[in-house]
Amino acid sequence: MQNRPEQKKEGTLWLPLPSMIIGILCFLALLDDSEWDTDTFVGLFIMAITSFILGVISVNTQKTGKGIAITGIVLSSLSLLAGIGLAID
Repeated sequence: MQNRPEQKKEGTLWLPLPSMIIGILCFLALLDDSEWDTDTFVGLFIMAITSFILGVISVNTQKTGKGIAITGIVLSSLSLLAGIGLAID
């Protein structure tokens, strides 16, 4: 067996982890079956856009946590699309 030097990953989890957590919260907010007002839609859109931006920045700038960042991007995108559908309806 060869001894390989341990490769250090570049970056931290400070961008991808909040992206995923906010994305999960936005997605879970869609499960609320009560009537939504304008403030709720605005809050969902702001949080989902924040999650999306953090995820995109993380994927483009660092190697650590790419899967977590992609999860945040996917969940925030789904939340945005579902939120738009709810707002139009």
